Amino acid sequence: MKNSEEDFRILSLLARMAFKANDIHACSMKINPDTKEDYKDTVVTMLYQWELDEKFPLVATWDHYISAVDPESLPVFMDNFYKIVNGEAKEVRFEALVKFPCYSNTIWRDYMMSVYEYDEKGRPSVVLSCSSDIHASKSRELDMAETISSIEKADKLKSKYLADMSHEIRTPLNAIAGFAELMVYADDSEERMGYFEIIKTNNQMLMQLINDILDLSKIEADVVKIAYEPVDVNELLHTACASARLRMPPGVELIMEKGESECVFRTDPVRLFQLITNLSNNAIKHTKEGSITIGYRMFPGNRLEFYVKDTGFGIPEEKQAQLFKRFAKVNDYAEGIGLGLAICRGLVTKMGGTIWVKSEYGTGSEFIFTLPFREPAGE
Repeated sequence: MKNSEEDFRILSLLARMAFKANDIHACSMKINPDTKEDYKDTVVTMLYQWELDEKFPLVATWDHYISAVDPESLPVFMDNFYKIVNGEAKEVRFEALVKFPCYSNTIWRDYMMSVYEYDEKGRPSVVLSCSSDIHASKSRELDMAETISSIEKADKLKSKYLADMSHEIRTPLNAIAGFAELMVYADDSEERMGYFEIIKTNNQMLMQLINDILDLSKIEADVVKIAYEPVDVNELLHTACASARLRMPPGVELIMEKGESECVFRTDPVRLFQLITNLSNNAIKHTKEGSITIGYRMFPGNRLEFYVKDTGFGIPEEKQAQLFKRFAKVNDYAEGIGLGLAICRGLVTKMGGTIWVKSEYGTGSEFIFTLPFREPAGE
């Protein structure tokens, strides 16, 4: 008996060491097989001293014990517990998120429950449970799943982008090919000139599409170079308005609003002109009467806010969140392919600013972007 007691003491100590070394938590659950209250009268006894505090006693009620289980994992935890106590399984294994007092955060643990003792009717009366920390491996698994999901999503977006691009390129190409063939059979010079104008228009559309795709690809690949230099904003705005005036629809007034009588701002003049031109072109397409206003405002800290306002169709609220995405169009019948605003967002972000829209359907829109002042290198 002395030898047996010594062996038991050694095995007990080794078990404690093994449990502690591997962060294994064990407990016994004394169950009343006749319970009708979702086994809430179950008593849980912790085995092998946990690093608990007075908030989590070594002998706990069922409600106290499962309070540590994260709500996200509670259904899984209870389903497996019911399989044991209802005799559907002798042993179960599952993963759950828990937050015991000895942990600062909620962590993933691998649980195993097994029937230890039955009552005289063969119903489970004592269940043993142990769990081990798998948070690190589970986090890696979840990160890997998220990465795979992101890759799959990116692949789908790429396929959609290529499909949209292919469709947009084919549209002007088909027109060019079709009307070029009709020119051969034109009966008079007037008809031939009409076909020529259609071909010319679609050729310009195709060139603009290719340029926009190349610009957007450079922006998304982060290879766009921004060259900062002092810029006379009023002069640049005057040039942009002069360019826009050539494309204004009949009856639409173009208004230029200068925020300052003199304004020299350090930025990229080519990209700034491109931004104002893209937004003004967008306004011209959607404004048939009223006015289009192009201007800027100066804010403290040498920050400029540019805007393009129109009295056009306006944008429904539910479509405003999609405006700055590739191939996004408010009206499928409007001119353009929906890349201009995506390019604007990419350029403004690259230049350290922000861009947004204010619009009410039926009353017009205002596109606004801000740019910060850039100090010369070395200053």
